[in-house]
Amino acid sequence: MKNASASEGGQGGVEIFENLVKAVFVFIHEYYRDFNAVLQKYEINYSQYAAILSVYMYGSLSEGDLARMLFVNPSTVSRMVYALEQKGWLESTRDKSDRRKVLVRLSPAGKRKIAGMLRQPAEVLAGLADSLDKEKRDFVYGVIEQINQALLYLTERGKAPAKPT
Repeated sequence: MKNASASEGGQGGVEIFENLVKAVFVFIHEYYRDFNAVLQKYEINYSQYAAILSVYMYGSLSEGDLARMLFVNPSTVSRMVYALEQKGWLESTRDKSDRRKVLVRLSPAGKRKIAGMLRQPAEVLAGLADSLDKEKRDFVYGVIEQINQALLYLTERGKAPAKPT
C-alpha cells in the first residue's frame, strides 16, 4: 500500500501531504474564476485579500508583522495598507509605546465587508458539495470537518513547545 507508513510519519505521510497540496492547487485553479469574482466584487487583489484576512484573524498587527506574514518588504505593506485604508478596509495608527510601529486593524466598514467576502467562497464550495448525491455529500462534509480539525491540531501543535521524550 502506497501510504502504509503514513501513520509512522514516513514517506507515506509526505506523499499524503504532497497529494493534498497538488489537489488543493488543482481545485483552486479549476474554480479560480468563482473565487476571483469575489475579489473583483470587493475591488481587491489576492495580496490585499491575504493582508485583510491576516488582520481579520489576528485582530491587530504591526505593519512589520504583517510584512513577515506575507513574505514581503515592509515598504510594500505600507503601500498596501495605505491603499486598503483608502478603500475603507483598514485603519492604521502609531503604537503609543513605540512610535516607530504602525498598528493595523480592520475599519468598521472592513469588519462589515469581510463577513460577505468570507461567506461567498464558502457558498461556492457548499454549492458544489450540495450538488452531489446524499452519500457523496455526507462523505465530503465529513472529510472537510476532519481536515479542518487536523489543520487546527497541526497549527496548535506547531505553537506548543516540544515535549521531552
